[in-house]
Amino acid sequence: MLYEKELLISPATFTKIPKTMGSLDDSVSVTRQLITDEEAGESMEIEFYSREVHAPELYYHYIEEPPCLKRQIIDTEVDEGDIVMFDCHFHCYPPPDEIRWCKDGRTLALNNRCMVRTEETTTSLLLCDVSKLDSGDYTVEITNACGRITSKAALHVYLKAVENLGKLSKKKFNSIFKPIIETLTTNIKFNEY
Repeated sequence: MLYEKELLISPATFTKIPKTMGSLDDSVSVTRQLITDEEAGESMEIEFYSREVHAPELYYHYIEEPPCLKRQIIDTEVDEGDIVMFDCHFHCYPPPDEIRWCKDGRTLALNNRCMVRTEETTTSLLLCDVSKLDSGDYTVEITNACGRITSKAALHVYLKAVENLGKLSKKKFNSIFKPIIETLTTNIKFNEY
């Protein structure tokens, strides 16, 4: 069974008193509030003590340094139509002024197949639906006021199935495809006109 009482709560009063608590010597704020239960004829005064804390200001001193690599991009081999991601992690201060991705020495044009994502200490190149034309040497160049660093990797894109067939010996090729060709030619009937 629940019942509700009406309590009269007086407005809070705030007082700053010079008082020390613990080892701090700052003044303490006291909040007093009177709560009255009229039915019971009781009143209660509540006090809250609080102190403003002044933390010392912290100063950071950063040492300027040129970019250094934590993880380099690596040579990659994929099939045509795959997605490739080159991922490079670096550290430098001040932050980079420029991050540039290149293919065969030329700055990459960004589009829906070639995207770059850069965060504080990471830059990534994403190539979608790669073709044989995407094969080449990729470079990321990170530059700040103190210097520059590069990482280089080769990408080789294989044509699906066709390029792999060129690597087969004639004997292996005949053992795989001769039965298929014989089956197709014996099962195909030509219409005579």
